[in-house]
Amino acid sequence: MNIFIAEDNLQDYLYLRRFIEKWARNREIKIKLFFRNKLYYQIPDVINLCDLAFIDIHMPIVNGIEFCQYLRRSNEKIDIIFLSKSYNYGIESYRIKALDYLLKPVMEKDIFKLLDIVLLKSREKCLIYKQGKILKKIKFENILYLNVDGHRCNIHCIDRSENAYLSLLKLKDILDNRFVQCYRSYMVNIDYIKTIEKEEIILYNNERIPLSRKYSSLLKDTMMKQI
Repeated sequence: MNIFIAEDNLQDYLYLRRFIEKWARNREIKIKLFFRNKLYYQIPDVINLCDLAFIDIHMPIVNGIEFCQYLRRSNEKIDIIFLSKSYNYGIESYRIKALDYLLKPVMEKDIFKLLDIVLLKSREKCLIYKQGKILKKIKFENILYLNVDGHRCNIHCIDRSENAYLSLLKLKDILDNRFVQCYRSYMVNIDYIKTIEKEEIILYNNERIPLSRKYSSLLKDTMMKQI
């Protein structure tokens, strides 16, 4: 799970981080934390890799509410949890569709509960599609890569392959940030990438899929930001 934290008070950040890391150890979940002590109107690219953002409202330069209003123009998927010492911004947080609004000092049980909610949501994310008159779904975490041939989408999973009528444009709208375009008609789940070569991607099952120069930098940058 990737988590973005915007907090200008170092002690508050370390306090929150300790709870998050304890939760991750208890749940045996791998996490990556991205920390900022200032916010600007320019949205960091890394936030599009994140599942969750903890945002302190009283931030220097641009406050958390203004930042998230701007963020929501380009990212409707990320869960946002506001942190504050007062309830003065409760209505604004509702309009931004925040997952929750926590008063400082935050409580361990509240952090654990919210992280469990986000984890469950991420595990439940599914690609839902029709095959004839049958409605089917595949969990995102089971998809290795997808390739589109005309109006036909081939969905390559851990244990099988499926076909659906989905365009590449539609897939980009449905799938989350773990899926990156790597070729003209291919999207790969970066969680399953073992090696990136000049013109190919090797997955953990040793399957090879094409990589074009056009998308190579985007793919590598996305993976480096994860690291």
